[in-house]
Amino acid sequence: MMITITPNPFFFILLLAFFLLTGCATAPLHSGGSHSCQGLSSRASKDLNDYSLYINSSSTLYDVNKQIVADPNAYVAKIFKNYNRVINVFENNNGLMKQDNHIEMTVFIHGGLNTSQQVSERIKKLKDQMLEDCKYPVFISWRSGFPGNYLDHLLFLRRGEYSSTGESGSFFDGVTSFIKGPLVSPFVLMEDSLRAATRFPSSAYNVLVEQNIIRKNFFDDSLDTGSTPDAVDNAASSNYTNGININLPPKDNDEDLGFGDLWSVANPIKLVTAPYVDSLGSGAWNSMLRRTDLIIANDEAISINQSKPEAVPKTAIENDCKININANQTAVSEFFRFWQCHYQNSITYNKNTRIINIIGHSMGTIISNKIIAKYPEIKFANIVFMAAACSLNDIAEIISPYLIHHPDANFYNLSLHPKRDQFENSSYVDIVPRGSLLWWIDNTLAEINSFQDRTAGYWPNIYKVAPKIFPQKIHRQVHLTKFGMVGNWPQSHGSFDDFEFWKETFWTANR
Repeated sequence: MMITITPNPFFFILLLAFFLLTGCATAPLHSGGSHSCQGLSSRASKDLNDYSLYINSSSTLYDVNKQIVADPNAYVAKIFKNYNRVINVFENNNGLMKQDNHIEMTVFIHGGLNTSQQVSERIKKLKDQMLEDCKYPVFISWRSGFPGNYLDHLLFLRRGEYSSTGESGSFFDGVTSFIKGPLVSPFVLMEDSLRAATRFPSSAYNVLVEQNIIRKNFFDDSLDTGSTPDAVDNAASSNYTNGININLPPKDNDEDLGFGDLWSVANPIKLVTAPYVDSLGSGAWNSMLRRTDLIIANDEAISINQSKPEAVPKTAIENDCKININANQTAVSEFFRFWQCHYQNSITYNKNTRIINIIGHSMGTIISNKIIAKYPEIKFANIVFMAAACSLNDIAEIISPYLIHHPDANFYNLSLHPKRDQFENSSYVDIVPRGSLLWWIDNTLAEINSFQDRTAGYWPNIYKVAPKIFPQKIHRQVHLTKFGMVGNWPQSHGSFDDFEFWKETFWTANR
């Protein structure tokens, strides 16, 4: 008797979710040594809400206990009240002031595939550490888990519009939303399954060939062909980058992949799972991209023109400061509007200057770009992108114009060693295709129409085009960092926040 086994799409949904989420677990923090504002955390608020802005999938502000915040204005004002309190403690402490330190507002935005529990644990783990290093942390968090985003794609999202029966204003609208949403979900699942079947040849090629070869021109020293070097610390690279700061850690004793990295590469089960990563992952990816829009504005208020920051007339900023938060704007928008209205002029008290940094990890860089495009007059001292999932085109259209407009700002782009991106293993048994999220985006999840659509966090991408997307006049403001294959540096896409990512010594791989 012959037994036929039919793959169940729901099984692969759960399987994919499991292996994506297991790569996001928190780990002990790799500490870099002494703290320049030691004792400051004991004087600051213990309320985690004073360091958190959590936006759910409908642009609503939640507190750290995942309860809806009734008054976002008051919540944001309380964050700045505590920030001012920390500033006052700092300014009245001669021991801290004489070290010529500054309290820097440091905004961190996490990437995709983070659960709400991981978000809370991150705040608890890092808040005091950052305060001790003279950084006032604000963690911008959002619903980015795989299961919820795929279910949105399956049940509710239709061409970017959310069709929820619970949000309908009338019976007719409710019926229409139900028909457009949950009722057609079996057909959406069928479409995803058929996509998995039709994508089998290309998925098999990626698993068997594309994913397992290392192109020499990605890692050699030849720059005249436009290829991306591995050893960019040679003399030729300085001519190629023409003033862009290239940061590398000291040479590792062993900079190659070992048996532990490669023993399971040829697992044949990946031939079955790969098409489902393609079909199911693409739906979740599109849903997560939509949610990055909802961090700063709800569905009704998303601006069409957020692609390129331009100088905003002073009168426009003054008028915006005279009104309260718009009903269609989120608490994140109110946070940056508040900063722009009250701290924009970098008012100096004693030796302390109001400084703000923005740090994005993975998809958090996409949100960072939207913030910078919406508030181009905010004077960010440092813009730090870690394993950036945003595109090279985003860097060219948003970051480069911003740096031109703000010659005192610095931009840091931190990347894993490209072999770590290419061969990242989401589980010990290695049954889904290799590669970090950036590798998946470039090769599977995203629509890549030109090289500029590739991710900015993958080292061969950014290094190849850096002199082209950053004009000569801003090269001194640009810092590109590639971490080593081994050593006390990030070795996987999700491990950046296991390090003291708020320190310049980390940004420059110079700990």
